[in-house]
This record gives sequence, structure tokens and C-alpha cells, in this order.
Amino acid sequence: MAMTFPEPLIFILALLAGLGIGAFFFGGLWWTVTKSISAKKPTSLLLFSFIIRIAVSLPAIYFVAANNFARLIICLTGFFVARIIIVGIAKRRNVKM
Repeated sequence: MAMTFPEPLIFILALLAGLGIGAFFFGGLWWTVTKSISAKKPTSLLLFSFIIRIAVSLPAIYFVAANNFARLIICLTGFFVARIIIVGIAKRRNVKM
């Protein structure tokens, strides 16, 4: 017999997953931009980082959504909340974004 979770718990987990995916994506972007300033080949670094961040983030969001529109919206909400948090952290450290 398959184990099922209550729907509110699934939505909370989708939100947390979105926060994690967003932290990975936007944290990786922040790291890439700061490292590209002193890199010998910044274009390669930016392109490679973009490919890795997309290759990880899109399948993760697809997996979390699991063909459920509500989970997709909740996951993306967490994703963009992570963006707000990362931008806030960067501003506190005097990094222009």
C-alpha cells in the first residue's frame, strides 16, 4: 500500500523545495558574477554556470511539481522568495545587482 501525505504537508515541502532550488540558482548566479570579475575567461564561466544552474533547477522544479499546477505555483513562489532573500543578502554586502 502506497503511503500518502496530507496535502498541506506536500505544499509546505514544495515551498521548501522551491526555496532550496532558488537558493541554488540565485546563489550560484551571485557566486558566478563575483568570480567572473577576476576570471581569465569570464564568458566561459558565465556560460558554464548558466548551463549547470538551468540543468539542475528545471528538472528539480519539474520533479517537485509532479504534474500538479498548485505544487508548481507554490514551488515557484519559494523559488522567487529565495531570489528576494539572496538580493537582500547581496545588498547588505554592498554588491550591486
